Amino acid sequence: MPEELGVDQIIDTHAHLEDIPDLDRAIARAEAAGVIKILAMSMDLRSAQFTLRASEQFPGKIFPALGLHPWRANAEPAEPLLALMDNHREQLAAVGEIGLDAKAEVPMTTQVAVFRQFLAFALEAHLPVSVHSRGAHAEVLEELQAAGVRQGVFHWFSGPKEALHDLLAAGLAISAAPAAAVSLRHQHRIRETPLARLVVESDCPEPWSNGPPSEPAAARTALRAAAEITGLSPTELARITSANAMRIFPRLRAYNF
Repeated sequence: MPEELGVDQIIDTHAHLEDIPDLDRAIARAEAAGVIKILAMSMDLRSAQFTLRASEQFPGKIFPALGLHPWRANAEPAEPLLALMDNHREQLAAVGEIGLDAKAEVPMTTQVAVFRQFLAFALEAHLPVSVHSRGAHAEVLEELQAAGVRQGVFHWFSGPKEALHDLLAAGLAISAAPAAAVSLRHQHRIRETPLARLVVESDCPEPWSNGPPSEPAAARTALRAAAEITGLSPTELARITSANAMRIFPRLRAYNF
């Protein structure tokens, strides 16, 4: 049966857990902050293996998304990770983090080739995606549309207004990150996004506002900032964004797999 959302129940739709020193305590702090589910991303094969183990350690709390980050696109072959994903496809809640980064040192031709491999897997496995699109928003959307992948999130979106319009027109969503508390550009994009296309994330352990490494509990910071931007109460926005997350990533509805 699907889990019913109550007051202040937050879904963190984008977290990296492999480098958090004490995951048990971090999960306890997340629960205390109202974070009920975490969509855990991977960057490469090592982090994908960790993410799978973490999802088994915390069933119904951590849900795995596997992919090869564009920063890692020329560091290792995609095939071993794709094989791992194929072997665990029934456990996966999404494919991610994947995408393109115009500021990365990895050649764009390499990034595009790898991105297409993981989009093909997402399409074949009927899985949504969590995408990275720094400086390459139009290119990422073009690849998604060419591949036929129509369900997913542009995470921590701070791109141009025109790119936001295009991705929303394509049926995709964006996430509010903790940086919404300080980034005017990110705030503008959140304000311009329909509530039905908005989710929240921690993007831990990425620090924000020059602070220390973050944890999944930082999804509450993102929620509070987005609530102020949208004029809603945190409780109401938690209800909306968590419902959105479970619609975009349907396997988050399960207690476990």
